[in-house]
Amino acid sequence: MGKVVLKNKKVPYILAGAGFLFLLIYILWIYVWAWKGAQFKLPRLGMDSCMQCGMIVNDLRFSVAVQSADRYGNIQTIFFDDIGCFFNHAVKHSSSEWKGMVWDFETKEQVDILKAFYVRTQIQTPMGSGWIVRKNQTSDSHGVSFQNALTLFQQGMTIHLSP
Repeated sequence: MGKVVLKNKKVPYILAGAGFLFLLIYILWIYVWAWKGAQFKLPRLGMDSCMQCGMIVNDLRFSVAVQSADRYGNIQTIFFDDIGCFFNHAVKHSSSEWKGMVWDFETKEQVDILKAFYVRTQIQTPMGSGWIVRKNQTSDSHGVSFQNALTLFQQGMTIHLSP
């Protein structure tokens, strides 16, 4: 059998370069596709409803937005009109790792759900839970971490409907 001899020695380099470029484009496409699917959405006030109680989200100061996988594994953003509604949902789905946003009660600044400080107050929230969020821990706010707030909620600090 005859031996194939390449007269143009640049051909292997061109093929390797094309293969590398194809691999790079493929990886970039996968990255963009995965990132787009997990894009975080903000609640549309007056339009989006609470996953727990069905009420319309009207005030960022009391709302929660978290990412959750639907039954097909697609990432979607779900909303809660009251932090107490989210705590009820979190108790039912305790195995979930929470990724989402809440808003500081005073500044309406967006805060990561796991970095925020949660405060139980006498403030009238949409479902009467009284839970608000602070971005920073202050000496007068007595805020607790997400995990501690959830534990307190489970131990009986449930939503109350009376003022």
